Amino acid sequence: MDKMNVITFSETGHVLGVVTRASQPETAVTVSEVIAASGFRLRDTQGDNIIVEIPKDEIGVALVDYNHQVIYQPHLYALVDGQPLPIPTASSVTIALDGINITATLPIAVDVDTKISYQVSGGDLSEPIYSSITIEATLLIHMEPLPLSIGDYNVAIFAPGYALAVFTEPVP
Repeated sequence: MDKMNVITFSETGHVLGVVTRASQPETAVTVSEVIAASGFRLRDTQGDNIIVEIPKDEIGVALVDYNHQVIYQPHLYALVDGQPLPIPTASSVTIALDGINITATLPIAVDVDTKISYQVSGGDLSEPIYSSITIEATLLIHMEPLPLSIGDYNVAIFAPGYALAVFTEPVP
């Protein structure tokens, strides 16, 4: 088997998962073949529970060269020039929810603005919130209003150059 299909978050290229085929291994799969009715189900980055569903229109699929490391830790890879490459830092952006604001923090300051896409679901939300937050160059942190009720929320973070992060965040 020389090829595999990577499932990606279209906007940033983060690899969400991998599909291999025993029959027709050189044939690309379609988005419809790899997602559930409502989207692609994603586990937290420790491999525990399925906690977020990425909508169908946010999913990409690419036929790439086979790489067993991508199969084992897809969250550490992003699609670049048609191939999955290791994300430069295994660190991820952190997100904190306090019921009033969402706070994004970079592990180190960078010299360019960093747009962070995120999804928040669970708690008392009837629909997931899809949005982005930008941390300006040379800063480490940015806060924006995001009112949420008390509860546990599922969060997925997609920041270019940083590992995919998926986790549950309590709002006290």
